[in-house]
Amino acid sequence: MATIVRTKQGTWRAQVRRKGKYPSRTFRLKTLASEWASETERLIDIGCELRSRKVGTARTIADLIDLHIEDLLDVGEVLPDLGPPGWKFP
Repeated sequence: MATIVRTKQGTWRAQVRRKGKYPSRTFRLKTLASEWASETERLIDIGCELRSRKVGTARTIADLIDLHIEDLLDVGEVLPDLGPPGWKFP
């Protein structure tokens, strides 16, 4: 069973309760929260291992950057072009 609620910050928090598992995640859009909840329920039903996305699992700055890029792609944000390889800020 999935619960989707709006947070004080205006984002949407989806939580799934199924077969003793309680994954949750926050999204900018309610439709993304609903899609994630449906897919997560399906994965739990077929017995797949759920992937943890908690920031606490990041061990390096690179892990945090990867997590941030993944979040940007999840919500359809375009990644900025920081210039050609080797280019440095003035």
